Amino acid sequence: MKSNLLPEHRVCLLKSPADWKEIVRQGCRLLEKDGVTAAGFCQELIWQTERLGPYMVLADGFALPHLMSAELVHEAGFALMISPQPVDFLGEPVRAFLLMATPDASAHVNFLAKIADTLSEPQNLAGLLRGNRQVIEMLY
Repeated sequence: MKSNLLPEHRVCLLKSPADWKEIVRQGCRLLEKDGVTAAGFCQELIWQTERLGPYMVLADGFALPHLMSAELVHEAGFALMISPQPVDFLGEPVRAFLLMATPDASAHVNFLAKIADTLSEPQNLAGLLRGNRQVIEMLY
């Protein structure tokens, strides 16, 4: 995998909790600034999340807000936002938000499978919630 999928500057240990939409907006700004996504990606991601509900919570304390769009995503990429305390994500307490942007179904499915496999190990989830770089690198 390309190491630029989740560079250091897109892994953010937040100082204070915010609401989930602001956390997602912060991650989206990082993706857009790096040219991973186009303007409009964040608005669409939030809209889809509100419409579909908290199914994006894959494990205790971990959510994967994601969007596949050939129009709004220039290349696959991630941003990881970790809150010091859980925030309400559509009724679920979440600390880690891994934003995933993919331009096509193949990349989308491959990344979902890899993330689900990595997080199936409790120690990996615990490490992710602490911001452990070794665990983070296992996600992609």
